[in-house]
Amino acid sequence: ADVRRVTVVFVRLHVKLDHPDHRTALLIHQSLLAVQKAGYRFKGTLRQFLQDDKGLVAILVMGMPPLAPDPTDSVRAVLAAMALQEGLGELGVCASVGITSGRAYSGFVGSPSRKEMCVMGSFVNMAARLMAAGCQSILMDKETEKDASLQVECEELESVRVKGRDSPLQVFQPLRRRSPDEVVALALLLAAKTLSSPSSSPSSSPSSSP
Repeated sequence: ADVRRVTVVFVRLHVKLDHPDHRTALLIHQSLLAVQKAGYRFKGTLRQFLQDDKGLVAILVMGMPPLAPDPTDSVRAVLAAMALQEGLGELGVCASVGITSGRAYSGFVGSPSRKEMCVMGSFVNMAARLMAAGCQSILMDKETEKDASLQVECEELESVRVKGRDSPLQVFQPLRRRSPDEVVALALLLAAKTLSSPSSSPSSSPSSSP
């Protein structure tokens, strides 16, 4: 067990369960396969698949053991969310997704005879809150957007109030994946801005003072 930075993806599948039959079971199975396919494609771990008061919920984690934390965890989580929405759409299933990033306890919980790997942290709950706040969309927190924005064009939405926070939560949604040329151009632009900022200017550094 350890404390590490991870990105958590909560996915709510909008599948009617009022009168389940064989077709419902098949649709749920196909939906889970779509989530797994997208998650594994971007090196995520399917932490859990359950039914609760929110409905059918899948939880993906980027950076969870046995995988090591990686600087690309956030962007891969966003890309996985976009891919799974596309895959579920082909099945006629809508999904609401919440994504957050932060440091969390990662390790086994339970007894020696029955235990499972988990991640625990306040930001994990925020992913579930964003999933509930989204209407068949993908919502992410500022921490995730900051790491994903180089490769994914994002749009800031109106802040939302969620349970567990006194202040509104800043949220974003992904619009599209940037092309390789756009990523290079944006990276160069950001590097140029950094070099031209007053803090990076030789004249502003203490060592350059007479």
